[in-house]
Amino acid sequence: MYLQNETDPDLGYDGSGALDVGGYFYNTKSRHNFIFKVYCILNIQLLVTCFMAMAFYTDSTLKEFALHSIGGQILLWVTIGLTIILSIALTCFVKLQRTHPWNIILLALFTLCESYLIAFICIHYQIFTIVTAFGVTVLIVFLLTIFACQTKYDFTSNRWSIGLFIAFIAVMCLSMLNTFIFHVGWLQTVISCVILVLFCFYLIYDTQKIIGGDHRNQYSEKDYVFAALSLYIDIMGIFLELLSLFGGNGSNSD
Repeated sequence: MYLQNETDPDLGYDGSGALDVGGYFYNTKSRHNFIFKVYCILNIQLLVTCFMAMAFYTDSTLKEFALHSIGGQILLWVTIGLTIILSIALTCFVKLQRTHPWNIILLALFTLCESYLIAFICIHYQIFTIVTAFGVTVLIVFLLTIFACQTKYDFTSNRWSIGLFIAFIAVMCLSMLNTFIFHVGWLQTVISCVILVLFCFYLIYDTQKIIGGDHRNQYSEKDYVFAALSLYIDIMGIFLELLSLFGGNGSNSD
């Protein structure tokens, strides 16, 4: 939770009455504008990802480049590295994620890199699996967003924040152990289910931080880039886990 005051214009006060203390907006219109901005950015990210995935899936030249060319393999590892670097930059450096236009530029680069990774993963699956995972993702995101806005229970408390973080780190460590050491098929399915549930909770958690109200922890007015990034990662995480569950290891990499 961020603490701002009138003497700190870089962290919350914009001189127009939209003073933000501890993430709370005193100006209702300012909160609404913030929500609108976040979801506009998110929709652009999702559209870019969908278009890139469709392009690589339907164009045989792009698919061949991604799967079988040296340039495609180099691009894959470059995008993986950039995705990690950009996510760390946007997550760990608060001033950077709030400084326009650098925050938008970094988010745009992250979205392009992540979109390529999503496209690369999708071309390994049958179209029916992708469409099914996409449809279920849309349904889950819609229902959980409505739930997060309507429920009186606060998922943004510190215990939820710490609990989700610890659970996510633990299950990711278990996933890596199973991938490189154990190689147990049913265990990977269980892990994917757990990760899917965690991303669902993270979606509720981030949504409540965006809509504000009486929730304990909230995003401040200048956190629109980080808020959009958080929702985007949640949604992509849900989609990828569903894709893995519905399609196994994939079967369309010819």
